[in-house]
Amino acid sequence: MGGLRMRGGYSAFQGGGYWFGFLQPWPGDWYDTDQFYIQYTGGGYIMCDWDHRGPCVSVVVLP
Repeated sequence: MGGLRMRGGYSAFQGGGYWFGFLQPWPGDWYDTDQFYIQYTGGGYIMCDWDHRGPCVSVVVLP
C-alpha cells in the first residue's frame, strides 16, 4: 500500500490502480507494511489485514 493521502474528503490510499477511502478508523494494531486485501461483500468493500486476523475496515472506491 502506498502512503495515505486526503482524497475526496477521505483518508485514502492507492492500490491495484484504484483509490480507496476509509469509512472507518484505522485499527491500532495494523501497520502500513502489513499485507492487505480488498473484498466486495455484496453491500460494499472491506479491507482486511492478512497479518492481524479479525475485524475488517469498510472502504469505498473513489473516482
